[in-house]
Amino acid sequence: MHWTRPLTSALWLSLVALWWLRPSLPVRPEPTPPPAERPQVTSEQLGQVASMLTAKPAPSPSALGMRIAAAARHHVEHSTRGFRQDCSGFVEAILTRAGIRAHGSVLDFHQKATAYGAVHHRPEPLPGDLVFFHNTYDRNRNGRQDDLYTHIGVVVDLEPDGTIVLAHHGSRRSLVRMNLQPDKVHLHKDETGKVVNSHLKRTYLAPFNWPLRLTSESWAGFATVGEAQSWSYKD
Repeated sequence: MHWTRPLTSALWLSLVALWWLRPSLPVRPEPTPPPAERPQVTSEQLGQVASMLTAKPAPSPSALGMRIAAAARHHVEHSTRGFRQDCSGFVEAILTRAGIRAHGSVLDFHQKATAYGAVHHRPEPLPGDLVFFHNTYDRNRNGRQDDLYTHIGVVVDLEPDGTIVLAHHGSRRSLVRMNLQPDKVHLHKDETGKVVNSHLKRTYLAPFNWPLRLTSESWAGFATVGEAQSWSYKD
C-alpha cells in the first residue's frame, strides 16, 4: 500500500496538466440587441415645428392703437352725432376721435387697409385694430352668401382665453365678442357658459336661414391703423 500516495499525486498532476492543455472552446457572442425604432414624425408635426421656427412675434400694442380702443369704448356709450348711424360711420367717429382722418364705407376701409399693407389674419389682434366681416346681410339681395366686407368694427381688448372684445354698430352701438382659437371658433358659449362668439345676425334677419351667424364664422380679417395715415377714400 506504499504506492497509493505517489500514484494519487501523479494522477492529480496529470489531471491538472490536461486541464491546462485542453482546447479552448469558442466563446458564444452576446446577442446583438435589435436597433431601436426611430419615432415616426408626421408632416403635421414638421409643419408645426416649421411654424414655430418661422413665426414672427406679434407686435406690441401701440399708443395709437390704445387711443383708438379708448375712443371705441367712448362711442359705445356716447353719441356719434354728425356721423352716419351705421357700422362704417361708427368707425369714422372712432378714428376721428383718435386723430385719424377717416371717411368711407366698409369696402373703402378695406381697400385702404390693403393699400397700406395693414391687413392681417392673426387670431390675436391688437387693441385698436379694425375688424372686417363677410355676409352679415344680403347686400346684393340675391339670397346667396356672396357679400364680401359687409361689416366693420374695432378691437378694444383681448381677454386671457383669447376672446376678442369688439366695438361695433349693428342694430345699436355695443360690445361683442369673438374667439378664433381652434377649440372655441365654432362655439357661441364655452363650457362655463361664457359667450366667446356673439351673434352678428339673428335667424329672422338671415335670408333662407343662413347658418353662419357667429362673429368667428363671418370674420374676414383685421387691419392695423398706422400713425400719419389717412383712412378717407377721398385721399
